[in-house]
Amino acid sequence: MSSDPYRALLSTRLLHLILMPTEQCNFRCVYCYEDFLAGQMPRRVIEAVKALMARRISRIDLLSLDWFGGEPLLAWPILQEIQSFACELVRQHPAVRLTGAMTTNGSLLSRRRFERLLELGVRSFHISLDGTRDTHDTMRQRLGGGGSFDAIWRNLLALRRSPESFEVTLRLHVTRDNREALDELLLLLAGEIGGDRRFSVMFKAIRRFGGPNDEYLPIIPAEQEGEMLGRLVGRAVELGLHEEQDVFAKPGMLPGCYAAALSSYVVRSNGDLAKCTVALDHPNNHIGTLQPDGTVAIDSAKMTGWLRGALNGEEKSIQCPMRGWADEAPQGEPRLVRIGGAAAT
Repeated sequence: MSSDPYRALLSTRLLHLILMPTEQCNFRCVYCYEDFLAGQMPRRVIEAVKALMARRISRIDLLSLDWFGGEPLLAWPILQEIQSFACELVRQHPAVRLTGAMTTNGSLLSRRRFERLLELGVRSFHISLDGTRDTHDTMRQRLGGGGSFDAIWRNLLALRRSPESFEVTLRLHVTRDNREALDELLLLLAGEIGGDRRFSVMFKAIRRFGGPNDEYLPIIPAEQEGEMLGRLVGRAVELGLHEEQDVFAKPGMLPGCYAAALSSYVVRSNGDLAKCTVALDHPNNHIGTLQPDGTVAIDSAKMTGWLRGALNGEEKSIQCPMRGWADEAPQGEPRLVRIGGAAAT
């Protein structure tokens, strides 16, 4: 890999925000690692996000907003407000490109909301399925009980009828027990969306990320994972489905993981800043806070750890900067640097 991609990761001409308008969810998936302790973004954080975008807009080429949660559609008014504000900023600064993406469980993605999101520039969606109804509903359960497959499937079929341009990546989770259910699901998908290039599938093996059910998860043995995923990819292609790589949250097709980029932040609902959406509660992943005036107060030692791939040309750290760094402690006293304003210690 040349040095050019490394420079791209350190560019300040991009502002990439992964926004968590709420950390609550209407699902309780058995493999989920989130704790659902935080609620919706309060007014002070909403205004701070808007101030951050307004402060940076004249100095960037790309504003990329990715909606995450919890389930982001539970905070629909907040999402609309911030995304609408971003659209207005870009109208005032036509040289800036706006992109929008969302990770959603799909149960609340009605046709009406979907069309409004398209109007606001959100055109890329990640939605997970774990097999056909019976298998999926044992894994991706609703809060309070009950299955979720039918609601997701109904919304997917409604999206398919739209004449608009968009991208839906169906993230198909793989365990050691759901091979037959995924084969059945691929047949179902081929019959409904085969040939529609707006839809793609990708396969992800379920792993243990610190959730309460980790010890009970039917994880694929490491020595079998490659063969099983490869077989599923081959079957999907054979059926005419478009197979996608994991490009969510990589604005401008940056190399590796979004967390390896300087100007990429996860904005949690309470205003805390992180780099990674997986290790949310790891101490090294709390890199600072969003200030009311739109500046960001960053722990420079922690940030350097996340950027070591781009700074040192470490390929593995660019692909997953959490690996290794999550087990280390920053050296020296914490030093907060306020970006976008005066430095503070």
